[in-house]
Amino acid sequence: MRLLKYLTEKYLTRFKSQYEGGVSFEVFINPSQKELREFDAVRFIANNETKKVYVWDAQYEIHAVIWEKLGFSSNNIYNSKDILSGTTVKKGGKHETKYSDAMKKHHLSVDWEWVNKYIDVTKFIEKNTRYFH
Repeated sequence: MRLLKYLTEKYLTRFKSQYEGGVSFEVFINPSQKELREFDAVRFIANNETKKVYVWDAQYEIHAVIWEKLGFSSNNIYNSKDILSGTTVKKGGKHETKYSDAMKKHHLSVDWEWVNKYIDVTKFIEKNTRYFH
């Protein structure tokens, strides 16, 4: 049981999608690269306060729905500087952020470097800084 103390990744739960005919899909917390390898694209929600990244297959559900299913307040996902969400693509075995409709200027005051262990967000932030409002 002491090993659990050192694990960072965790299978969280399964949800049924409101799309794709109600297919069941997994949500991971702080997934390993091995767990992400099977996906071409994922959606993620990073919580800077808890240092947790929630990840699932991009084709199954949108961010706000997962956020609410996880029991969080729906207005937090788009209004908090400590919550960052986006969609990735796999490039060379690592997932890189490709899109975020939630990224705003207040996110730039947060150090998101810790998320890079799971998903590369830094390139996206640096490349798109001038567009955030």
